[in-house]
Amino acid sequence: MKIKYRFALLLMAIFLTSCGGEGIIGKLTDGETGKSISDASVELDCIDCDSQFTVKTDVDGNFSFPDANAGNYTLTIVWSDPPSCPGIEPHETMDVVSGDFIIGYFGYGGIGGYGPKRIVAIVKIELQEGRSERFNLTIECP
Repeated sequence: MKIKYRFALLLMAIFLTSCGGEGIIGKLTDGETGKSISDASVELDCIDCDSQFTVKTDVDGNFSFPDANAGNYTLTIVWSDPPSCPGIEPHETMDVVSGDFIIGYFGYGGIGGYGPKRIVAIVKIELQEGRSERFNLTIECP
């Protein structure tokens, strides 16, 4: 009898684990070239639990936070040293809305500009229990 009970508990644990969400996953693509953006920094800030997690995109531009629990988050993506955007003037900071993301273009002034050239994308997320959120972001010059 104990063996059947333990087996039933094991099956229930496997079933419940497989029903969970995948957390927060995504892919970054350069809209100008169509290529994946690798080695971008992706930061997940948990607003409810005061925790922070950081990963880098892989060679295919993918990132994931599979263990993210339900809660409210801010997802920040930083693409350091992106290609030049000809539409941005020296010392200009430009914010563009792309879907749910707000994308900022910073430091495009080159020598004498404000720090290194980078593109920052930010989105707020409410992750529901047992659900996952997927973000496919294509970054283009404005």
